[in-house]
Amino acid sequence: MTTTTVPTFPPAHAHVAPAALHERLATVDLLAGCSRRELRIVARHCEDIDVAAGTVLARAGDQPLNVFLVLDGGLHRRSPGGAIRPVPPGSEHGALDLICGQPTEDDLVATIDSSVAVLGARGFKVLLRELPPLNSAMMAWLAGRVRAVERVA
Repeated sequence: MTTTTVPTFPPAHAHVAPAALHERLATVDLLAGCSRRELRIVARHCEDIDVAAGTVLARAGDQPLNVFLVLDGGLHRRSPGGAIRPVPPGSEHGALDLICGQPTEDDLVATIDSSVAVLGARGFKVLLRELPPLNSAMMAWLAGRVRAVERVA
């Protein structure tokens, strides 16, 4: 399997108009608390791309540049120690890295051909600043993640 790295965003091969993308973004857990209007605004800041199996979207240790919202297909996180965790449709990768300003901890690799909405760091920060309901949705999403970790611990 050949491994390729995704180019800088926005890519030339983005293919879904924001009007259609906002409906697909409604399936992403991170955006579950957003209204249709808010999803349309988020869609304007995203690029919807197709990635081939084996494509590396992010590398461990790199500064975070994007939030990846998995629309269909499947990705996995591969830690430097070799552990692999699935990132199924409806999941995201990179939001915590951008919020914390910390380097990415895992490689993000397409397991199969996939469709991913890419939200750049600048767009992410603009949305958090200019779309207060997104802050509430993010807080609820983060609280859910913290509770899930607490249950396991």
